[in-house]
Amino acid sequence: VLGIANSASKDEIRKAYRKAALASHPDKVPEAEREEAEIKFKAVQEAYDILYDEDKRHLYDTHGMGAFNGSGEPGMGAGPDLDDILAQMFGGMGGMGGMPGMGGMPGGPRANKPRRSPNEEQKYEVKMEDLYKGKTVKFASTKNVICSLCQGKGGKEKAQAKKCATCGGQGVKQVLNQMGQFLTTSTVPCSTCNGEGEFFSPKDKCKKCKGKKTTEERKILEIYIPRGAREGDKIILEGEADQVPGQEPGDIVFHIVEEDHPVFRRAGSDLTATIDVTVAEALTGFSRVVVKHLDGRGIELQHPKKPGDVLSPGQVLKVPGEGMPMKRGDERGDLYLVVNVKFPDQNWKPSPEVLEKLKEMLPKPDAPIQADTVDEVDYDPKGDLDEFGAKDAHGGSAWEDDDDEVAIYRDWPILSSIPLLNIGLVEGFHHVRLMTMLAAAETEQLKSSLPSLKLRPRVGLECTLDYELWQKEVRILAGIHCDFLPTMSCQSRASCEGCSCSDRGSRPPVNIEDCESELLALRRRTVELEKTLASMQDGRPNANASRARKLRSANWFNCESDPGMMALYIERYLNYGITREELMSGKPIIGIAQSGSDLSPCNRHHLELVKRVREGIRSAGGIAFEFPTHPIQESSRRPTACIDRNLSYLGLVEILFGYPLDGVVLLTGCDKTTPAALMAAATVNIPAICLNVGPMLNGYVKNDLAGSGMVVWKGREMYAAGEINKEEFIDYVSRGAPSVGHCNTMGTASTMNALAEALGMALPGSAAIPAPYRERGQCAYETGLRIVEMVHSDRKPSDIMTREAFENVIVVNTAIGGSTNAPIHINAIAKHIGVEVSLDDWDQLGFHIPLLLNMQPAGELLGEEYYRAGGLPAIMAELLDARKLNADALTCNGLTVSENVRGKHTWDRQMIKPYNEPLLEDAGFLHLRGSLFRSAIMKTCVISEPFRQKFLENPKDPNAFEGTVVVFDGPEDYHHRLEDPSTPIDDRSILVMRGAGPLGYPGAAEVVNMHPPGRLLRQGVKSLPCIGDGRQSGTSGSPSILNASPEAAAGGNLALLKDGDRLRVDLNKRRVDILVSTEELEKRRKALEARGVMISQKVKLHGRNCSGGRRHS
Repeated sequence: VLGIANSASKDEIRKAYRKAALASHPDKVPEAEREEAEIKFKAVQEAYDILYDEDKRHLYDTHGMGAFNGSGEPGMGAGPDLDDILAQMFGGMGGMGGMPGMGGMPGGPRANKPRRSPNEEQKYEVKMEDLYKGKTVKFASTKNVICSLCQGKGGKEKAQAKKCATCGGQGVKQVLNQMGQFLTTSTVPCSTCNGEGEFFSPKDKCKKCKGKKTTEERKILEIYIPRGAREGDKIILEGEADQVPGQEPGDIVFHIVEEDHPVFRRAGSDLTATIDVTVAEALTGFSRVVVKHLDGRGIELQHPKKPGDVLSPGQVLKVPGEGMPMKRGDERGDLYLVVNVKFPDQNWKPSPEVLEKLKEMLPKPDAPIQADTVDEVDYDPKGDLDEFGAKDAHGGSAWEDDDDEVAIYRDWPILSSIPLLNIGLVEGFHHVRLMTMLAAAETEQLKSSLPSLKLRPRVGLECTLDYELWQKEVRILAGIHCDFLPTMSCQSRASCEGCSCSDRGSRPPVNIEDCESELLALRRRTVELEKTLASMQDGRPNANASRARKLRSANWFNCESDPGMMALYIERYLNYGITREELMSGKPIIGIAQSGSDLSPCNRHHLELVKRVREGIRSAGGIAFEFPTHPIQESSRRPTACIDRNLSYLGLVEILFGYPLDGVVLLTGCDKTTPAALMAAATVNIPAICLNVGPMLNGYVKNDLAGSGMVVWKGREMYAAGEINKEEFIDYVSRGAPSVGHCNTMGTASTMNALAEALGMALPGSAAIPAPYRERGQCAYETGLRIVEMVHSDRKPSDIMTREAFENVIVVNTAIGGSTNAPIHINAIAKHIGVEVSLDDWDQLGFHIPLLLNMQPAGELLGEEYYRAGGLPAIMAELLDARKLNADALTCNGLTVSENVRGKHTWDRQMIKPYNEPLLEDAGFLHLRGSLFRSAIMKTCVISEPFRQKFLENPKDPNAFEGTVVVFDGPEDYHHRLEDPSTPIDDRSILVMRGAGPLGYPGAAEVVNMHPPGRLLRQGVKSLPCIGDGRQSGTSGSPSILNASPEAAAGGNLALLKDGDRLRVDLNKRRVDILVSTEELEKRRKALEARGVMISQKVKLHGRNCSGGRRHS
């Protein structure tokens, strides 16, 4: 109708439409031709509507006009079509979405879906060490991509492809082939047009792709081989195969091939290895490393376990939990060590005296066998069991009985030593087919019956192992079989029910995956046993049956007892594309608590990281549900973000309690987001893991480091001293925020995320990764994988956040120079999980720990150097070596603190100091008391040398000083009066801010950040002692006494202070006292009470508010 080619561009379609529309417009033709013109004009309009719309054009190209009704809309002609009606009622029934049992009927949505290009299948050989530990592999891939110049057309922009004359535009042609005396025809792709049906002349071909429509592109790809992966597992890179015009790109599929290992052999999740011991060791004992494990650890055995034990040749020693990791959960298989006793070689010639002593020491031989006659025979000391049965024409029939069932040989020591508890033996599975499980009471009888035992399948026995553990023992026995069982006869091999091993020769390595039909039969016969064993073991809950544990989300999506409510829960989730099958699949539903938004720029990068979290969850077999949390941005929220911590906590608790979530990934970052998330996780106690957004990149002012937060206080000092103007001040401060992420200093954000890692609630090494680094996205993916494993193993916050873990947190906080806000948040988290942590713990456990991290504000460097130096694991490795950590505390990855950090020392001793050569000894918090308050804290590691010399190094009164106070009623009063010449501040003053606590501000704001007035700054006085009932920014470098309680608004003694009063601060005694008479203080208190301050009630209320928070119920 439009007179254009199939490959016409939109621009060509539009031009052709205008030309045809003008030519056939009814107003442009005589009256007699108008009716015909109207028909033609409508056809032109319809053609344009179809061809200009890409989806409709695809339908037209694949189905012709049969895909449209008379109005140009998808349909089947003018009349109603059954498929059309079904598509409107059920959303299309094409392909797999068709009617059950009918193979699917074509439906509207299926017609739109383009074909996929072929997948690229590759084998990838992996060492067993990498399968044990997991591995990330990066590689360069060169693939074909759609030409960016011609967009896959193959020709220049306005060039027209020519119809191939050879094939008539069909893309294929018929050719004659001679087969003997006959001629046959076959269809082959046209060589002229390469099967396209059209081609461009050489001058019209695209200059970039030379008419091939695609070009080569090199791309760096990354795959993750999960720990515990097995031979044959697939790793899929979606959409990374070669691109083909008009088709969706296929996938690159890697098939894991497990390389042979010189020491270990694998059977499922179990390992076996042979250990060599001498005869002397077998008899007398030893204590040594017998094998080096796949992760480099030495496996040490001590023999004998009890006096009199000896090791026999072929004896199997089972080491629980030292096999391969399970793909889901924290469990590992077992390690089976086969003992090989090394006897002396043939030229061993001890003296006759030694031989006599040996005979006396060793067990006496059995009595001689009585026989009718005795023949003395010769023997070959180098006989080969592989030759056994070779002379028999039947080939090994001596190993079979008359009805082709197996008689198990009596004297195989390896078989008699395998634990046979709960295992049944029958004929036909490589001589030993494991069909069902026997009760423990039958074990001894089974052992004694080995020579002739032929068991039939038995059902209904009392069993103590679930299918997974049973299959584990099947694999071990089958693996040992190939080394120790004799040659199989042809008849024996024929009984393997089509097993692929039957044509592999006389001694195949038995791989249980080869016998797929056998395993399927075994699985069917044990379905009912599996259901029972999933929940019970010896009448008790079965700890090994985590896979069968009913997930929390099943109460919403698999509640068979209330199908009405189940339907109500399910139906609305379907409206955005998730399927009913997914919701009812039993897969873990994982929530992602999204804290990133435009209102919280420090966490905004989570909007990108969440994509990798989702991919990790999906790869591990989970389903991700993302939801927003209450936004928190410390630097923007007024009056204070501390209120938002509790608001976010309450919202998270209600979401985690009230929605169908089996586990949750808590996306954290800025100061209060981390404690809010951990408090909620503690309260609800479902599997949870933290992922912080990561610190910003280093900031710079010229060549000097500009730490976020720190640069604000430095800039204020410069501005107050008159060194810079307002514009320069704003520009200076902005240098501390060069990229996405939270503060790059050890402020509250970096502190709380480091402490979440130390607590065990975040992956090891995750806290320090800068937000823009590629490792941050990799960590997000790993976090998604891990939360699914935690759900399967039912690893809850209460398993991780123990008293021992909180003690580790206090120690770590000192070593990193953590924020003064940490005790407030950590104590609240502990309260919600039911662990008692007090400020006295922070002093007693943390004060004498040294400062190891050279990071602002206590040090000099920033986050990028910290990460490159090893991050928190390098800090914890120093503390672990010094025995300052609880090494056995469990973490979210299923390993202990010791397993995570041992040996991970830094290479950068400028950034992370050795424990014995720290930046500062005794760097923790002091818990202060006295007549001014009952409780307050002081961070000692930020005390500068000038401050120490001026206030704390009086030889007659060490670590103590007295001063005159200048009192400010809140930050507004401070900023109003600071530069007032009448304000009595000198270089010995103590600055006090009150009215900044939980009640007074309200919300305990971070406003106790006080510096001297400009006139003192210009004299070189950079800091003065500060006291307040509020909080201070974690990036502040001033030595302040904070969180004084009771606060002034609750009637605390800070409310009684006046300008000119004197205080005494004694750090050694942990006291701060008012040097004012008791009578004067009582007089001031009565004056306050007369003005209506209800001190007693407010003190009680304040005590409740500052206890760390109440557990949500």
